Amino acid sequence: AGSLMETDAQSGLAHFLEHMAFNGSKSVPEGDMIKILERLGLAFGADTNASTDFNETVYKLDLPRTDADTVDTSLMLLRETAGNLTIEPAAVDRERGVVLSEERARDAPAYRVYKDRLAFWLKGQLPPQRLPIGKVEVLQSAPASLIADFYRTWYRPDRATLVAIGDFDPAEMEAKIKARFGDWTPATPPPALPDLGAVAHRGPEAKLVVESGAPLSLQIAWMAAPDISPDTAAKRREDLVERLGFAVLNRRLSSIGRAPQPPFLGAGAFKSQQYHAAQVTLLTVNAEPARWREALTAAAQEQRRVVQYGVRQDELDREIDEMRASLKADAAGTATRTPSEMAAEVIDSLDDDQVVTSPAQDLQSFEQAVKGLKP
Repeated sequence: AGSLMETDAQSGLAHFLEHMAFNGSKSVPEGDMIKILERLGLAFGADTNASTDFNETVYKLDLPRTDADTVDTSLMLLRETAGNLTIEPAAVDRERGVVLSEERARDAPAYRVYKDRLAFWLKGQLPPQRLPIGKVEVLQSAPASLIADFYRTWYRPDRATLVAIGDFDPAEMEAKIKARFGDWTPATPPPALPDLGAVAHRGPEAKLVVESGAPLSLQIAWMAAPDISPDTAAKRREDLVERLGFAVLNRRLSSIGRAPQPPFLGAGAFKSQQYHAAQVTLLTVNAEPARWREALTAAAQEQRRVVQYGVRQDELDREIDEMRASLKADAAGTATRTPSEMAAEVIDSLDDDQVVTSPAQDLQSFEQAVKGLKP
């Protein structure tokens, strides 16, 4: 549950609610949660953290031990966050200043450029209207009841995933989770998911954003409908072939940037999903202000060249070798991954409906996908 699930009147309250998870529940008075975690050896920020995005809110506890007291107490605190927060009006008012200070700190040139760019890309769609930090007027005046409405509506067991990774007995951990969370029931019927809006039909359009203190960045973007197809072996192969094509183009751009008197300071191309609302393919160029036209022309020319003439076998083989080396290193280092890294990988997979695979599986599927691959 993230900012996309808010109403206009709740803009920013998904993030505000994240703050309230540390400010009082049925079993943990306001101010006590941090003290309990510190007694377990967790430092706030380093080991205890939370974050709110467009589609999700994540609460993280990086435990120093897996003894019964540490695990049981941590599960109790997560259960309190899941369904037992009190969200008292006085506590909400005490937290307003903290949330508003975060909004002020974030309001830097790079963030303002990001907001303008997102609104231009996703014209007429919901994400630009639902930035996680929200709107100042809502943060200043929203009553506790509005935060509680969001909490009751969206913090529900059917939308929650608990990830536990570490040195413990899985059957014992499963029993503990069932015992602690088994009585959690939703307070409301399942809500309708937000309508993100359709990708607008676009012709050639340009937008200029001027921000004092921001570096010059030029971008060409191609918008398309979001890719919501299932995660399959065939789709992964298709994505891999595409990534190899981008890698060839990016190496060409890098070579141009390293030449004597290069037309741009740097350039790169990639594709990304935008919060399930759209898919953007982006060519981005950094340049000296006086040479912006030359920079953009050179990068666009190379993009057109790779589309028109494709890639060479030696270029493709080089990128395959580079990617293979990286995957082999990941597979060799499997045993050195930390629990927090592995938990983050699982969490990251949820929003995109990805299957979590091991580094060894990734290497194996890569080798199958590139076998005999031609330009």
